[in-house]
Amino acid sequence: MRWPIFVLHPSISILKAQETSFTSFNENSSNMLTIIDLNYARQIAPLISEELFADIKTTLESGKQVLIYLNRRGEATSLFCTDCGSVSRCEYCDVSLTLHRYPSSHLLCHQCDAKFPIPEICPKCQWTHLKSIGAGIQKVEDSLSKLFSGSSIFRFDSDKKRHEAISEKDVSTAQIIIATELGNTLTPDNL
Repeated sequence: MRWPIFVLHPSISILKAQETSFTSFNENSSNMLTIIDLNYARQIAPLISEELFADIKTTLESGKQVLIYLNRRGEATSLFCTDCGSVSRCEYCDVSLTLHRYPSSHLLCHQCDAKFPIPEICPKCQWTHLKSIGAGIQKVEDSLSKLFSGSSIFRFDSDKKRHEAISEKDVSTAQIIIATELGNTLTPDNL
């Protein structure tokens, strides 16, 4: 059975390094896994290439569910100042902070779980030109909600699991499932 699983990964070199682990998964069908290098593909939204959009649309039209795997929590990978180039960092462990929009807007350290408010000005240079960079699962969910507005979308990550009760019905009725590593526990019949 061919399962339409889309893996969004920002680094093609990491996927190529893991290619041996895909070999056994891919040996019976040469087209089960397609790697799209987003450095060269035309993107219509963050991490969504034209090819991925077309594949999702085709899968939905055939009545199947889509599973998108992105092992990157949050809205954006970091917040940085376009004036001085500083990146928001955790004051406890000096790791760059991830921008989260769910359940409320905040910066989160994925190392120690410390939460910080989103600054309006750069703490280093006092300018207001702060910009989020990178894309996480929450940004992909927002993009897919706009691109496939008539489809039910379910995001499955530790942030959602921590704040909401998740049922098997949530997974089985969703047309598009976007998951982090928690997606490994999913077994929907319609994929």
